[in-house]
Parts: sequence; C-alpha cells; structure tokens
Amino acid sequence: MSKISINEILKVAPQIKLATEEDNFRIIQFLKTVTMKTDGMELYYDRSPDFFSFLKEQGEKFFVFLFENKDSSLHGMAIITLRKAYVNNSIVSVGYLSDLRIDSKLDKRVRVIWRKIYANILKNCENIVELNGCKYFYSAILGGNETAINSLTKNKGEIIYHQVAQYKAVTILGRLFKIFLDRKYVLKQGNEIDHDNLISFLDLQETKKMFGYVFNKEKNYEINRRLKYWKNYSLNNFLVVCKRDGTIVSATLPWCDEESRKLVVKKASLINKVLGLSKYLLNTKPLFEGEPLKFLYLTHLVFDSSISIKDQHQIIKFYLQFLFRKGILKKYHGISFLDFSGFSNRLSGKKYVKQVTDGLFFQVAHSEKELLSTDEKISFEIAIS
Repeated sequence: MSKISINEILKVAPQIKLATEEDNFRIIQFLKTVTMKTDGMELYYDRSPDFFSFLKEQGEKFFVFLFENKDSSLHGMAIITLRKAYVNNSIVSVGYLSDLRIDSKLDKRVRVIWRKIYANILKNCENIVELNGCKYFYSAILGGNETAINSLTKNKGEIIYHQVAQYKAVTILGRLFKIFLDRKYVLKQGNEIDHDNLISFLDLQETKKMFGYVFNKEKNYEINRRLKYWKNYSLNNFLVVCKRDGTIVSATLPWCDEESRKLVVKKASLINKVLGLSKYLLNTKPLFEGEPLKFLYLTHLVFDSSISIKDQHQIIKFYLQFLFRKGILKKYHGISFLDFSGFSNRLSGKKYVKQVTDGLFFQVAHSEKELLSTDEKISFEIAIS
C-alpha cells in the first residue's frame, strides 16, 4: 500500500475531524460535561486554559479526533499520542490510545464510522505518513470499568485488545504508624545524586520493559521532552535508593502537574464527604466538592530488575517516609504510583490508609497484526496517562 495521510482517511467521514488550536475552548467545555463515576464520586477533567499542553507532556506528537453531529456540535473525541519506546530491544515509535469520550447525544452513525476508521488506522498504521512508521499501540483501562472492558475485549472484530499485563494503581492517603526502614539501603536526593549515573540506570531498566521509555544519553527523548514541557521538572528533584556501596537499585521523581490537567470532584457521596473531612484527623488535605483532587505521583518509578518483590516493598517505604516527613499530605490528597509486580500488597492496612484500583494494560492491534508476548515487564507512566 502506498503512503496515505490521516486527512485522506477522514475524507469518508465529514463529521470526524482532527482538532486544531482553534478547538481548544470547546474541547475544554465538552470534557466538563463528560463525567466519570467511581468510588462514590462523580469527577470530570478540567484541561483549561490549554487543552493541548498535557498532550505535549505525554509524547512528541499527538492527534485529537473530534466527533460531531450534523449541526457541528461536539459530542465525542479520541486521542493518539506518539512517543519513542523500547520494543523487542529496538527503539521504535509507539502510539498511546486514550481519552475516548462519547456522550449520549452523538449520532449512532458517527460511532459506527469511527470504529471503521479506527480499524483502518490500526491496519495501515505503518503507511500513514504522520505516524512515523508506528506499528505498536497500547491502552490501559481501570479494572472496575467492566462495561468498557467487555465492549473492547469481547468483540472479536478487526480491532483486538490484547491484554499483556495487569497492574495496581495505588494511592496512599495517610500513615497510621511509624515506618521502619531496612538499613541495608540508603536514600539520596539532590546534589547527592550523579545525574549521568541516574540517567544510565533509568535507561537500562527501561530497555528491559515492553514500551520502555527512552532515556538513552545519545537519544534522550524523554529527558529532553520532560525538561521542556513538564512543569518544574528537574533532575535535582529525583530520589534514589542505593545499596550501602552506592549502587542504585531504585529511582523516582515525585511530581505533580497542577496546571495542565485537573481532576475535579463534581459530586461526592455522604461517606466520601465524611472521609474527606476526617483527613483533618490524619493531618492531611481534606476533600471538598467543586475542588480538584491533587495527587503527588511517583513518576519514573523503577527498580533494578534483580530486586525482589520483598525488597521493592522495603524501597517504596523509603520514598513514603521521606515524603511524610516533608508534610506532603498537607498539600496533596494522596501519593500515587503504579505497581506491576505486586509489592504494594505488603503495604499493611494497619500502617497505611490506602486505595488500590486494579488496572489492565492492552496492546491494541488490527486482527492481521502481530501480537506481543504477555510475559514481558511493562512501562507505563500514571502521571501522564
């Protein structure tokens, strides 16, 4: 097949278009109307003042598809974000499929057409000019969203959602008792960290994962982009845990973007309101309707591949202890991170107030495309997902 552009594919669908900067305001307004219900709360994303700024944090290139009715009113959207990643020991372009938002007013015909276009993009991805030869796509869905999971995975049509990993999205809401640390490790920060060693460690661990982020010193796609687009991003803000001989065994960057994307509580159940106020007792940030949830994310969270699950649990306690001592939970509703190995199961409910949500990670492919192995470690960044 000869090369083709996305706009050529969209010629058959006048009610589906690629967004431009001129669509900024109406996309922001649309997202406020599409709420998500979870754990007794109704939430929506506020992407003002610039909807596109968060996408620049995600990847090097993005495509926002808008779904309109015949009167040009906006009732749906979907996004593909491209970035460089390690797949099967090579650096390639991969696509993150996210933010599929459709309201009840969207014409059924537009939904059907989008699914055909979606399949067409996945089938011909390597020949689509703007996709830079991308042939691997991925997506993630929270495990509690059974409707979405069933609709995507039970359909045996052209679009395949191939589950390659499970994970836990963990949020630490508070600490009940003192944390005891394993003395065979030490935590370092700021000027105590050699930046070259840190970047080399990050890249080495990512090469061992599917969809691993590229921190390679020569290419350095991730560091360069994050320095440019992540607010207040600095290598001096990293935390690392080392063995007593100085060998790095884990690293993370506690980070929060309070500008590009805000998750606002529209409504909260009575129990959540009570729990929100009870956070005063834990000396942590309370929760109120109409205000955004603020989470501090443990981004770039990696462990040396040789570290056991037991030791991963010990290491995460170093990070939590450091942040508790900084009084972080007076400013944030929780500390969030992803767990692909199960180490968070060891964070006792007797010592921590925590919330854990199961998630599923999928490779998304056309039925004619190659499917990846399901026994690989996966790299996925919760703060920009």
